[in-house]
Amino acid sequence: MKTAVFGATAAVLCATSVSAVGIDRSGQSVLSVFAPDGTSTVTLGFVLPDVSGDDIGGTGSYSNVGDTYPVVSTSVTKEVSDKVSFALIFDQPYGADITYDAPSATSNLGGTEADLNSAAFSLVGRYKLGDRVSLFGGIKIERINAKVDLDGLAYANAISLAGVSSATGISTSTLQGALAGDPASVAAVGGVGAATTLGSQVATASNSFIAQDGYAFDMENTEQIGYLVGAAYEIPDIALRFAATYHFETEHSASATEFMPNVGTVRGEVDFVSPQSLNLDFQTGIAPGTLLIASYRWSDFSATELVPATLGEDLVASDDVERFTLGIGHQFSDTLSGSLTYLYEPESDLASTSALSLANGFQGLSIGGRYTDGGMTVSGGVNYTWLGDKDVDVGGTPVARFEDNTSLAIGFQADFKF
Repeated sequence: MKTAVFGATAAVLCATSVSAVGIDRSGQSVLSVFAPDGTSTVTLGFVLPDVSGDDIGGTGSYSNVGDTYPVVSTSVTKEVSDKVSFALIFDQPYGADITYDAPSATSNLGGTEADLNSAAFSLVGRYKLGDRVSLFGGIKIERINAKVDLDGLAYANAISLAGVSSATGISTSTLQGALAGDPASVAAVGGVGAATTLGSQVATASNSFIAQDGYAFDMENTEQIGYLVGAAYEIPDIALRFAATYHFETEHSASATEFMPNVGTVRGEVDFVSPQSLNLDFQTGIAPGTLLIASYRWSDFSATELVPATLGEDLVASDDVERFTLGIGHQFSDTLSGSLTYLYEPESDLASTSALSLANGFQGLSIGGRYTDGGMTVSGGVNYTWLGDKDVDVGGTPVARFEDNTSLAIGFQADFKF
């Protein structure tokens, strides 16, 4: 039974490991600390989003917004004694690869891009209090860098409005109302003549924004130490395990460069946090050679505010992220096993979301297989995900709509015993 369960578990995990399509990518799993002594694992995946949409109140359209990206993770597990073991883990917890490939002068988001990269090395130690209860914890080194370009008519208008508002002391809402012809707002700015002058200033700034290729933000590598703790309860005879893992919030400070049209290049620092998160992982044997697996993940992305000083706005603008997984794995023979997994991420409570994420929630299905030959095991999985519809928000106004989009992911995993 135990051999069958290990086989089914590996198949399920491989099939689901490359399914993430949002900023929260790897899931920060530390389950490799439970692997048999001397296990080394390498996972390679490719995510291929198929994302297109149209402007709201504009003429722009977008295809292939989500760029194809790889997902890589590795781990090594070693037992020190009957009670103590540890795992070394590498993963890529966060990321974004987004391009709005459209003319910036005729679309709301054309020229907007985001490239967020991360890497984490974790050392996780586990101590068995008995046959069923164990505690684990660890330390990680987390590296993050990012490059963001904001361009297109929506950003040109919003940032130009904010600039004129700051220069004149008139609130952006009053200024926006005056430009739209609202009588009360026109009176508040000093009459029709003043409103016309302000409109000319905004138009000039907006044209300059487009001509100078918009706003650019470049954040250099930031490396910080983070921590995690967890506990597990197991009944080995039926392959039951419940594990809870908590990753602490990690504070970052990075050197950054901003380019703002009509301002120029500004160098400084930006502070942000990578979010605290909680993983709940459950598995149990339900029949000989068959394993049920379920998991839940919560990430506190609402606390992850990345606000460059010159821009003055949050580039992440995300709600908390929750993800649910339910799967079943079965061993068909001593060498072959397979799995089927359902994944669900609910929609955000936000009415509209950032241009720098691909979807507002999703549902996905994964199918995986695993083949064992001696001390080597090879697994593969395919995931197909239906992405939630979303409105993109700029300056509090929905400017683009994305519907009926999908993503395909392919993953491979190799396990070696040494």
